[in-house]
Amino acid sequence: MDRDEETDPLIGREIANRYRIEHKLGAGAMGAVYRARHIKVGRSFAVKVLHDRALSDEKVAQRFQREAELAGKLHHINVVGVVDVGETDDGIHFMVMEYADGPTLGSLIDGPMDPERVIDLVRQMLDGLEHAHGHGLVHRDFKPDNVIVELARSGNERPRIVDFGIAILRDQASQPGRADRLTTAGLVLGTPHYMAPEHAMGEGVDHRIDLFALGVIVYEMLTGRLPYDGDGVDVARANLLHATPPMGIRVPTVTVDPLLEAFTRRLMEKKPDDRPESAKAARALLDLIVKDRRAAAAALNVELSSANSTPPVPMAPAPAIALPPPSRQEHPTDKLGGSNTKRIAAIAGLVTVAVIAIVVLATRGETTTTDANDRPPTVATAIPDAGGLELPIDATVAAATDAPSPIVEPPPPPPTTTTTKTPKPRQKPAVINKPVAPVVVDTSANAVATLYGAVGRELKALDTRKGSGATSALWPRYLRIRINDMLTTPERRAEAQRTLAQLRAEIAAL
Repeated sequence: MDRDEETDPLIGREIANRYRIEHKLGAGAMGAVYRARHIKVGRSFAVKVLHDRALSDEKVAQRFQREAELAGKLHHINVVGVVDVGETDDGIHFMVMEYADGPTLGSLIDGPMDPERVIDLVRQMLDGLEHAHGHGLVHRDFKPDNVIVELARSGNERPRIVDFGIAILRDQASQPGRADRLTTAGLVLGTPHYMAPEHAMGEGVDHRIDLFALGVIVYEMLTGRLPYDGDGVDVARANLLHATPPMGIRVPTVTVDPLLEAFTRRLMEKKPDDRPESAKAARALLDLIVKDRRAAAAALNVELSSANSTPPVPMAPAPAIALPPPSRQEHPTDKLGGSNTKRIAAIAGLVTVAVIAIVVLATRGETTTTDANDRPPTVATAIPDAGGLELPIDATVAAATDAPSPIVEPPPPPPTTTTTKTPKPRQKPAVINKPVAPVVVDTSANAVATLYGAVGRELKALDTRKGSGATSALWPRYLRIRINDMLTTPERRAEAQRTLAQLRAEIAAL
C-alpha cells in the first residue's frame, strides 16, 4: 500500500454495508475510482466516489445520481455497466460498476498497431457505442483511457467502454440552452484531443461526437500519434481550422491501408452530417472494408489501384537514419518510441505539415472571435483541403536545376603541311544568337514549403533504397534549413529554393 492509500480514509471502509474498499485505481476531476469487493458474494467491483468539492454544486450531485441510474440500463459485453448507485449516511455519493480487469487502450498504444488488431477492437467499440446510443446516452469523454481491454476466456481481446459518468441524454445534448438540463452552466466536459469541433464550441451535440472521438482513437492506433500536438487550446483550434493531416505526412515511417485511413477521416469530419449517421453505419462500413474492398472504396470515394486492392501486409518502419537529429523537446503525445535516429524522418514530415499550415494561414488570413468563457475561437474562413499537401512540385521549381547549355565554338582545324598550295583560311562557323527564354523560378512561400516537403520525402526514399550511407551528408544540410524563418522574406525564400534545388539534383544523381 502506497503512502496515499495509507492516508486515504476510504481504504478498508465498507460502503452501503456491501462493498469493502480495497485499492485506489485512479482519480479524475469529478471523483476517484476504487476497487472494492462485495462482502457476501466475494466479487470485485469498481466504485466511483464523487469528490467533496464536486458536491458543492447541487446540479453535479443530481446529474451524478440521474445518469448513474440511466447507465444502469446498459447491459453489453463491450460496456462496463453500472450495478448500484447511492449515498452514504455521511453524504458520500457513490456509483458501483462492473470491474474490468485489464490495461487501458491508451497504455497499449505505444506505436502503430497491426491493422487486423485495430479492426477487431474498433468493431467491438462500435458495438458498445451503438448499444449506449440506442439507450439515448452520449458518452462525451470517449478516449483510450476510458476503454479497458480485457482478455476473454477465448483468449481474444475484449474492449470495454467505461465511465459514462458525464454522459448525457441525447435529447438534452441537442438543446444546450434547455433550462432543466442537469449540467453546470457554461461547462464543456471532455478531453480536448478527442473533442469534436461542435463539442469544443459548446454547441448542441449528439451521439456523433462519440464517433468523432473514435476517429481520433483509430488515427492514434494506426499511426501511434495523435493528429495534432499541443495543449487543449491548440488542439481544439486545430480541429476547427485544419483538415486532418494525412497519416503518411504525420508519421512518414508507417504505411497505412488507404481504406482504413479514409474510414478514419470519415469519422473525423468537421461537420456532424458528414460523419456516419450512427455507430451501426460505421460498423457496416468497416465490415465492408474487410469483405469487399472495391465496394468500400466506392463508399469512401477512394480510388484503388491494383497494388492496394487487397489489404496490405503490415510493413516495418523505414530503416533508421545514421545521424543524430537536432535537439528538441519531447512532447508527451510523442508515442513513436525507439532511438533518436529513428525520429528524423518523422521530424521532416511533421515540419512539412506545420510549414504548409503556416503558409495557408498567412496567405488566406483568418477571422476568429472568442467568447467570455474563453472557448476555442469560431472560425470564419474556409478550410483548405488536406489533399493539397500531396501535389507534385511545380515544373517552374524543377526548372531551376536545368540551366540552358551555352553554345560552344568548335576549335579550328590543325594546319595542313604542303609546299605546293597555300591552304585557304577556313571560315569559323557563324554563331547564331538565338533568344533564350528566362528560367522562371517560383519562390512563393507555398512553392518553397512544398519543395521542402518533397525533398524530405525523396531523402527518406533514398535512405530506404540505398541505406543511411547515401544520405549521411545530405540530411545535415536539409535539417539546417530553418524553414519557418526562410519563408519570411523573398530573399530567404530564394536562398532556401536554391539550396533545396541543389539537394534535389544531388539526390537524383545518386
